[in-house]
Amino acid sequence: MKKETLEQRVMAKLGDDVVLPSAVKTELKFCSDKLKHVKTTEEFDEVMAKYKLLAIELKRSTGLLRTDFDKIISDMKKEL
Repeated sequence: MKKETLEQRVMAKLGDDVVLPSAVKTELKFCSDKLKHVKTTEEFDEVMAKYKLLAIELKRSTGLLRTDFDKIISDMKKEL
């Protein structure tokens, strides 16, 4: 089974009734696509550093708690 992407995990957490603003959706997709190709935790951290405002934008636009986002990121990092 293929691992879930960041985008899939965030959308699963938010639910089907939440519609992301276009800019946030695009940023989430780009970040998710980049994370698909990382092999090490260092690469993972580099990608996440470039998208450090994503958690804030998700909270502002959807109400996703930072702790929920951090949990998703932590779980993905452990799977590397």
